[in-house]
This record gives sequence, structure tokens and C-alpha cells, in this order.
Amino acid sequence: MANDCQGITCFFDSASIGAFSSVVTAFATIALLYVTRVLAQETKVLSRATSQAHVTATIEPNAWGVTYVDIFVTNSGNAVAYDIQLQFDPPLPHSQGHRRDLSAPLHRISILKPGQTLQSNLAAFSDVSKQEYLVSISWKGNPKDTKRETFSYQLSMRDYEGVSYLGARSPAVMMAEQIKKIREDWKGVPSGHSRIKVDAFSRQERDEEARAQAEWIEQVRRESEGTDGSDGP
Repeated sequence: MANDCQGITCFFDSASIGAFSSVVTAFATIALLYVTRVLAQETKVLSRATSQAHVTATIEPNAWGVTYVDIFVTNSGNAVAYDIQLQFDPPLPHSQGHRRDLSAPLHRISILKPGQTLQSNLAAFSDVSKQEYLVSISWKGNPKDTKRETFSYQLSMRDYEGVSYLGARSPAVMMAEQIKKIREDWKGVPSGHSRIKVDAFSRQERDEEARAQAEWIEQVRRESEGTDGSDGP
């Protein structure tokens, strides 16, 4: 009888262990599925966060003349931006120069690739030097999206107060200015309005100069030898 009870006890112990193992395995499977789902969602969110467009607009002095300013619209993100809409508050000024009959540029752009910048001359620096703008930009991550990404920030042109530059602001501008100067210097030469000063020597003059140099070298050599001989005891 004792042996039978012992056998039954062993049977129930084995059954309990097996059932407990099944329950643990089931919970582990559920937990693994949950963690996998959460990881997939976080990976999707991270992928979206690292693959987004980021469009900004700035007003900067022109590279050729600091008395004028240009507007720059840049996509510094790593995804394409579509249907970009740009708004400045207060509105951008109308220049009194060559752009006096034109509206503010780049207020709407159909597409801007990653790393791409669109630039346009805007106005004289004096027209915006004291302004502080609220810049509002919106764009779509997909042409078919109805939701728009929005971004707003303050842009103060007072950042350029007291700023000065020495010479050209870039090597390309410096090179272009030098080439322009050379072209202007040579502009009158073909028409005969300007003359080029040339120091021309004949064959005889070159031979005489070479002979004079050879005599001078020989004289220096002789004087050097005479000095070395007089230094002896």
C-alpha cells in the first residue's frame, strides 16, 4: 500500500511539473510576442523619425554684395519634401531695385530633395535690417498625404548688426573678381585703345649680357682664388 501511494504521489508530481512547464512556456510565448510587437512599433517610429524632411528658410547677405540679401530655402533632412509653403510675418518687403515689380520669391515650392537649397535675391539689406520675422513652413512627406508637417521659428535680422567682411566671402567669388579685372584690363588691347609695355631685346643684346655675366663670374672666381692663396703661412 505504501508503495502504491508512493507511485501515485510520483505520478501527480510529474503531472504537476509538466503542467507548470506548459504554463510557463505559454506565458513566455505571450511575453515574446508582446516584446516583438513593441519592438516592431518602436522600429517603425524610429525609422519615420530618421527619415523625415526638415525645411528651413533664412535671409542672408548676398555673396557678391553685402548691401543686398538673399532668401534661402533648404531641406536639411534625409527625405523629400513636397508642396512646401512658406510664410513670413511681417511679409517680406518689395525691393526698390530690379525686383520692385516682383512678389516675394519661393513662397511655394513643389518639391525639395534632401540637401537641396533654392536661393533667390530678395531685397536691399536696409529693407530688412531691423526686422524680426516669424517664419512658418509646412510641407508633405508624400504627395498624396492630407496631413502636413508644420514648423515655426523666429528669424531676427539683428543678428547681422556689427558684422563686417574683409574681401570676398568665398574663393569662387574672389576668383571671379580677379578674372573680371583681367578681362577689363585687356579689353582695350585688341582695339588699340590700350598698349602693352614690352621689354624686347635683340640677339646681340642677349649675347652681350651673357658675355658680361661670364666675365663677372670669372672675375669673382679669380678673386676668390687669390684670397685663398694669401691665407697661407
